[in-house]
Amino acid sequence: NEYKNAAYIYIGGLDPQMENEDVAEILEEWGPVADIRLIRDKKTTLSKGYGFVRYEDWRSGVLAIDNLNGFELNGRMLRVNHAPDYRNETEQERYIERWGGTSGKKIHEDIQQKATNAVQEHIKARRN
Repeated sequence: NEYKNAAYIYIGGLDPQMENEDVAEILEEWGPVADIRLIRDKKTTLSKGYGFVRYEDWRSGVLAIDNLNGFELNGRMLRVNHAPDYRNETEQERYIERWGGTSGKKIHEDIQQKATNAVQEHIKARRN
């Protein structure tokens, strides 16, 4: 599978009131969740309605994508897909240390933005 080494999946369309625990409760139906990163507004700290999730086993992510993408939850359509370019901050720092570099936080933000943009483009393409 081309996503075997892509640890994270993207999940969007979430109710901004949902917390990590709420998302985990839904996603654990397909396997143990190792990490959840809901993206939050820096000023209000409220969820922006999307985030990134890593399962302990990549196959659980495939199952979650197959079962949740397009699913309606609380009147909102979920968008779930692979996020092959996303790394959490700890993983990004390890990557930078291994391959050299300076600004881990900036690179992490850039990768996160690229992953988010790629998923949004994929969603837009599917709509057309």
